[in-house]
Amino acid sequence: MILRLTLRSARAHILRFLLTTFAVLIGVTFITTAYGLADQLRSILDEETSGAGALGDVGEIPGANRLLFVSPELTSFGFGGSLDAALVDEIDGIDGVASAVGQSQRGVAFGVPGRRVDALGAIQSSATTSAFDEARWKLTSGTAPKGPDQLAVNSDGLSAADAQVGDTASVFLPTGRRDMTITGVVSSVTPESSSLFTFTSAVAVFDPAVNAQLFGGGNRIDSILVAVAPDADVATVSSAIEANLPSGITVGDAEDLTGQVVGLINTIVDGIETGMLVFAGITLFVGTFLVANTFSIVVAQRTRELAVLRAVGAGRRQVFVSVLGEAAVIGLIASLLGLAAGLALSTLAGWAIDTDRGFELIVSGRTVGIGFGIGLGVTLLSALFPALKAIRVSPVAAMRDTESDPSRSGLSGLLMGLLALGVGLTGIVIGLGGGRSTPQRIALIGGGAIVMFLALAALSRVIAAPAVRLIGAPLGSGPVPTLARTNAARNPKRTATTASALMIGLALIALVATVGLSVRQSLENQLRNNTTATWYLVPNQFVPPDPAAITDALSGAEGVAAVVPSSFANATVEGPAGKTTGVAVARLSEVGEVYDLNITDGPSDGGVWLSSDAADNQGVGQGARVTVSTGTGAETTATVGAIYTRTAALSDIIIDERVADEVGAQAFVQAIAIKATPDTSPAALKASIEPVAADFANAEVITPRQFEESQTGPLDIAVKAVAALLLASVLVAGLGVANTLALSVYERTREIGLLRAVGMTRRQIRKTVRREAVITSVFGGLLGVVVGTALGSAAVKVLPDSLSNTLVIPWLWIIACIMFTMLMGLLAALWPAWRAARMNMLDAISHE
Repeated sequence: MILRLTLRSARAHILRFLLTTFAVLIGVTFITTAYGLADQLRSILDEETSGAGALGDVGEIPGANRLLFVSPELTSFGFGGSLDAALVDEIDGIDGVASAVGQSQRGVAFGVPGRRVDALGAIQSSATTSAFDEARWKLTSGTAPKGPDQLAVNSDGLSAADAQVGDTASVFLPTGRRDMTITGVVSSVTPESSSLFTFTSAVAVFDPAVNAQLFGGGNRIDSILVAVAPDADVATVSSAIEANLPSGITVGDAEDLTGQVVGLINTIVDGIETGMLVFAGITLFVGTFLVANTFSIVVAQRTRELAVLRAVGAGRRQVFVSVLGEAAVIGLIASLLGLAAGLALSTLAGWAIDTDRGFELIVSGRTVGIGFGIGLGVTLLSALFPALKAIRVSPVAAMRDTESDPSRSGLSGLLMGLLALGVGLTGIVIGLGGGRSTPQRIALIGGGAIVMFLALAALSRVIAAPAVRLIGAPLGSGPVPTLARTNAARNPKRTATTASALMIGLALIALVATVGLSVRQSLENQLRNNTTATWYLVPNQFVPPDPAAITDALSGAEGVAAVVPSSFANATVEGPAGKTTGVAVARLSEVGEVYDLNITDGPSDGGVWLSSDAADNQGVGQGARVTVSTGTGAETTATVGAIYTRTAALSDIIIDERVADEVGAQAFVQAIAIKATPDTSPAALKASIEPVAADFANAEVITPRQFEESQTGPLDIAVKAVAALLLASVLVAGLGVANTLALSVYERTREIGLLRAVGMTRRQIRKTVRREAVITSVFGGLLGVVVGTALGSAAVKVLPDSLSNTLVIPWLWIIACIMFTMLMGLLAALWPAWRAARMNMLDAISHE
């Protein structure tokens, strides 16, 4: 009987059922997509690395048993540095080593003038590089490259450049453009590497004797390929090599190297998965408000029905099961549909990432179990308190013809809300502090945020009635606006719960906008007001230039007063109190000619400059000694030459290029600031440096304003992307508005009939419902933007001054949010208003 009643209730209120189901469905879809996409990415990764063991096969190398790879450790910043080329001879002399070949892999672009040379910036005509050696390459036609003006390519490279053996190609190297003759075509002696390791299958091979001349970097290489002799034990040789290596340099076979890469990529995949789960959690959290509010209203409306059931013999347990049963049906259907939608989206995403795989559906037990568990669990949990409320009312009291008494918000409720708010904020503050593991901090911040929003939802009941009257005041004093205000204020708990769902999503959007725009404005101010650069040069990232080579080339151009590259290096600077990995590299003697970093101490001779925040973190000051090192074990000490406060142009830590060379830190040029001499116009300087830019793979010359936009653009995109994802939770809240109105209209059926009887027209009924929806939505929107802006302002205040020293209130975002909530309120009211207006007057008056 209870099951039949549950299903009949769901069928009788199909729209309420569908809206509630859809709210849970969105959250489950987010979760399933997150797990499904992670499974797709890991599957692609497994396929790409399935032949990794074969990369260690010696193939056609004579007198060799197995291949080993010597390289720096792989970190989240990339490989830990470069190797000293002298290691090649040391390893080559170890017993059991058949041969050792140094490798310098760089991106290059090449093409024959008049054919593909104009498309050199594209990946398809770019190539990775290698030194020619019989242990790695064999000629299929032509001859091996000799000297700095020759190269050989593999068949893919020949096809990409639309070239032939004997052609003279324009080759764009890290050291600049060079005309070189294609002397032959090569193929790999060992099995070809997976695309996991390279961005293109094209390979250009050069004479190893001119490696430093062509690629820069001095006597440094990226890795060493070791062929183990056939009569030697691979493990013994590996141990002997390892004993001769500095710390931070590893030796292993192809599977070991692949394991490092896979581990790094899995870390990235885990980050993507976690990020999507965060948004799924927010959406489900908002959905709980919708489900809880829906069942609270339903229980209030069905009080007499449930009392009759109790009177004819139904027990408390059966009534409890009846309410939870409807929630269970909603949870099961939402979970099933959400699981199907999430798997479809993740499968489509997997195909888009690797179209060669086709559509591969991956269904894991984890995805199905968590999707169903959370979808059903959240729905049942949300309906638990309304179900408990349903069994507390005695049958006699419930059968009285009285309206449900809206919850009061007394002093005790206010105090409990304030206490919970304090607990939530305390958890967030503790989580933002240091001294705890990442999972602990996430738990503190996430748990604190949940408690804080629940507290704010409870506190909003205190102000709901006066707030909605105030919000509705501009609508006028006629019967329609007066009735709309009265309806919104008559049940503060219901209004507050509906508005609180909107508050959460909009508060997070306002928080992100406040922090994002404040950081952006600080970054923009530093870049715009503290540089004298005339032009910036942005390198082609597929052919990263050698920092010294491009700096020297630009310095020699006519009209150039100063050249300051902004380069990034995977180096670590460590003081007595802490260390930082990831630094900028520049010629410190020239930095002040272009950038005003607001130096507070110094400058003096020294190899390292620190921002004030970095200096505090490391416990050092100007003149102190710090250690500079790379992952390869190379290290040196350097003096702190200056302390500064403006970090936007470069970084929190800048090391001199001389220090970077000492430890073999690979510097990747991100941009180069170029200042004109006093008697050189910007146009003349641009004409002078454009040929240099063309020689370095068509690097782009841009204005300071364009450079500023390139630096702030990613932040703008990030803020908008996060806001777009948070919008899903706002849409779920909009469904809550529609559901609450639909249930309220049903609850007021008799009242609406009486209003029609005393002269209110259908149009006035529709306007009343629409205005009530707008008032409730704007109340939630205002709560959200006030709370979010306040939290964002507090976050900006605690950020380091080097990151943000300007508070920006996102007024346009706030106005857009309020306008959006008004529009959403109108849309949410369409069906309830139409339903209210089409009621038959006599049937409505006689409605029980």
